[in-house]
Amino acid sequence: MPRRRLNRGSGRSVLSFAGNKSVCLALVLGAMFVAGAAMVSCASAPAKALPAKPAPGAAETPIAVAPTRPVSAETPVPTPAPAVTLTARVESLVTLASPKSLVEAIELIKSSGNTDREFGRDMLHVAVQLMLRLYPDVGMTPEKTDPPPLSPYLKIFQDVDRGRYYLNPAESDRSRLSVIQLCLPSLVFLSGAKPELQAQALDDLELALRPGTPSVLPDYFLGLIAEQRQNWAEALRLYGEVTKLAPDAYVADVGRARMLLNLGKPDEALSLLSGLRDSHPDNIAVKKALASAYYDKGDYRTAGPLIAAVLQRDPSNAPFLLMRARLLVLDKNWPQAVQLLDAYDKVNPSDRLYLFLRVTLQLEGFRDPAAALVSIRKAQGLYPEAPEFLIPEAKALLALKQNAEARIVLEKVRAAGSAEATDMLLDLAVAGGRWEDASVYAEEALKRDRSPDNLRLAYGIYEKLRLVDRMNSIAEAYYRALPASEDAIAYYIKALLSQGNTDAAKPLIDSALAGKGSGHFRSTLFFLRSRIDTTDDAVLSDIRSSLLEDLRNPDALVAMYDLYFRQKDYRKAQYYLKQAIALDPGNPGLQERQVKLDAALGQ
Repeated sequence: MPRRRLNRGSGRSVLSFAGNKSVCLALVLGAMFVAGAAMVSCASAPAKALPAKPAPGAAETPIAVAPTRPVSAETPVPTPAPAVTLTARVESLVTLASPKSLVEAIELIKSSGNTDREFGRDMLHVAVQLMLRLYPDVGMTPEKTDPPPLSPYLKIFQDVDRGRYYLNPAESDRSRLSVIQLCLPSLVFLSGAKPELQAQALDDLELALRPGTPSVLPDYFLGLIAEQRQNWAEALRLYGEVTKLAPDAYVADVGRARMLLNLGKPDEALSLLSGLRDSHPDNIAVKKALASAYYDKGDYRTAGPLIAAVLQRDPSNAPFLLMRARLLVLDKNWPQAVQLLDAYDKVNPSDRLYLFLRVTLQLEGFRDPAAALVSIRKAQGLYPEAPEFLIPEAKALLALKQNAEARIVLEKVRAAGSAEATDMLLDLAVAGGRWEDASVYAEEALKRDRSPDNLRLAYGIYEKLRLVDRMNSIAEAYYRALPASEDAIAYYIKALLSQGNTDAAKPLIDSALAGKGSGHFRSTLFFLRSRIDTTDDAVLSDIRSSLLEDLRNPDALVAMYDLYFRQKDYRKAQYYLKQAIALDPGNPGLQERQVKLDAALGQ
């Protein structure tokens, strides 16, 4: 309980928070003894409000004590419970500083009629300020308070609002300060990390960890400083201590959720927040934590509405602006994305994620690779080791027809294990007809993922390289993966024919032709059956059927040329060879046939 100290200058009593109950009681009893006043037991007096101006030397009125029972010879006399004064009760509630205790303190001060006394005015002001600053999402209507002009707390709050840490110049021994006085200056850390102030705060908060004086404030502010120092595990532990002491101090659970996210545990964070969501459905701090948890987990569908709700309450919240912009970019909603990115540009134009989103917008939304490349160079100047800008750089270079430079960038990213870089290099190699290079990238892709798409692409590459054994093994794997796929069936039949297994190939062809299929597929089947036919008439019939299904089937055109060339009908052979060369002018096999045909026509 505070000790009352006489202010000789004004004749009014002020409170010093360094004393204790026993000292106060001794002073009161001493004063009463000197005055010769009769001692009246407080134990039987009913609880009532402290008078606005207590008589000098009067003892504080206890809150309430259970009435005594009549004592008989058989009933042992119980030891009376110590009376808890209103002052001590209010101070302990404010010191605990949980939402429930602060509300109770405010109600107790107002109901006791102490709002016009210095102590009551002081504690009411502190309790209201803690509610508004520490628990702003409770939705408490701001109370109008009137702290005394010489209040030791006024200067603390004023310095906090100026971003300063208050040090009481009149008290060199800080161990004499109350828990409240030691902790309130750390409210300054709610507005952001201030490393230069942390050393003094840590000393004060350690002093505030007093046995027998429960308070959420020391552990909470120690946790906040640990978080700002990126000591996630220690912050998680400290926030947990707050929750153990006061489960209703929801800001500590929100802090625990943030730390779990920082430690890469979004599922644990969501589990923790699920209870808070039920008990605080409209709490914006809980919504922020939930939005961050779903966002970090990659559940953007659930995170989106929560992020929007946060921005509706706090439109200038920079981190959530950026989160919302990223979701819009992922959805390719370029018009809304550019509005948010333009707004964020005024906040922090050098932010790494902002620059990445701006590059993506320029590259994919505006189709402006030159502008994207300028932004990429800026980002690489600020973050030279940032790998996320390399793939966009390669894409921009490719769009600007700088393929050689793009390949250098992609090889660098591929060396770091990028699957996307390997796939892009594979596409480049296929487009450039570099089949040996393509086979290397294709094998890497197959090791990572033997998907039907990768198998089909690899088959085509090995077909160009005429590596029959590799073609056959891939065709079999492709057919096993997708036995109903037209490409898989065609490749598998080719593999059987290359192995001379016509007995297995023919019924498969006939079965496929009996069903429905695309023109290209049926054209391929007729061509493949022509390779099994034993007479020229049967071969001619199947090739004609192949071309009826697909006039641009290069295999059928070449087969028709070969048939007529073998029959020495060179004019017809020339007709089909011209069509085949038009489809694949760089094919060396077709060039060889042209040379032979020219020689035959020249005879």
